[in-house]
Amino acid sequence: MLAAVTAIDIRRHFAPFIIVIPTYNRRFPMKNLELETTLAQQDWNDRARKNALHYICSERKDWDLESFFKSGEADYDSLAAPFLSKLGFATEAMSMIEVGCGVGRVTRSFARRFASVTALDVSEEMLGRGRGLHKDFHNIVWTKGDGKTFSGVESRSMHFAFSYLVLQHIPSKELVLGYVREMMRVLKPGGAFCFQFNSCTYPTMNWKGRLLWRLVDESVEADRSSWVRNGGRKIASVIGVDGLAAGRTWRGAVLDPREVLETVWESGGLVHRIRDWGAPRTWCLGIKDEL
Repeated sequence: MLAAVTAIDIRRHFAPFIIVIPTYNRRFPMKNLELETTLAQQDWNDRARKNALHYICSERKDWDLESFFKSGEADYDSLAAPFLSKLGFATEAMSMIEVGCGVGRVTRSFARRFASVTALDVSEEMLGRGRGLHKDFHNIVWTKGDGKTFSGVESRSMHFAFSYLVLQHIPSKELVLGYVREMMRVLKPGGAFCFQFNSCTYPTMNWKGRLLWRLVDESVEADRSSWVRNGGRKIASVIGVDGLAAGRTWRGAVLDPREVLETVWESGGLVHRIRDWGAPRTWCLGIKDEL
């Protein structure tokens, strides 16, 4: 395992050639995790009200429901299905949890294949829209998260845990690693996990772009008053940038994959593979130890 990780580590030398999400604001310290989780819930409710489909998958702003859910099916086929097939999972008799379900872009694909799907999200607005879009799916349990734990989800109750385009938005390393521990907690022994996080540590903008976004990011941080945050977003719209795509609740924390590996191992997980080390979409795949 250690030899494989060392080999993957070589990928970081090629990091300048990878297009990534800007990460220059990571040097600003976390001040209050409780405040951060509260503001994250508020921000994601705001994003859901404005354009839920876009903020869930920001590749497009003009999603229609058909293309949106087709993209979720495509992601299931490319990201989850090969791993589940390799493990030989008979999913029609299994339960799974999707961490950060949004309105169900990929949830729908899981629900067509698993006996039970727990769809977890911190945003009431996202969950409400998800329920409305999946009235005919009776095996989805839409679950409100508190931003720190998977409260209400029993330990050792899930066969599979999945998360995509979610951990990269969580505002602190401590909270991301807490989510990883919670995934290990709720998995049954022998259950599998497949989750994506951001491990890219270099900027991708010139100094002008970094300065502009730093000013916007700073104005919407959690320790600012509500009028400063709202003012910052209005200024952002005036200068032509999206104020809801700013701050730690959007850019999130960057993690060293070694920290993720250590957390998984300490929580009883066995890592099969770390993919795309040093990239904004780094994947961790493995199983829960059966001991």
